[in-house]
Amino acid sequence: MHALAADAAPKQAYPVTGHHAEKSVGLGLRSQHIDQILTEQPDLPWFEILADNHTAHGGAIPVQLAAVCERYPISFHCVGMSLAGAGPLDMEY
Repeated sequence: MHALAADAAPKQAYPVTGHHAEKSVGLGLRSQHIDQILTEQPDLPWFEILADNHTAHGGAIPVQLAAVCERYPISFHCVGMSLAGAGPLDMEY
């Protein structure tokens, strides 16, 4: 688990709006980079997560993901539900 410094204030370099991706470029969040992101707090407007990876066994630790969410807007992406797939929607997913 990553411990945050007591004086680590959330970065707010970009306004958080309902359309944060409209005029900016974010970065895909990967579990193996979370500690570095929390330590270095790169100047990025938002992160995108593949929900399938972060809800599966071995995905991001919820506390770490919550810490990223405190500092950056998050955009979710999911492929497991097959919303645009040829088959029926998997309601059990």
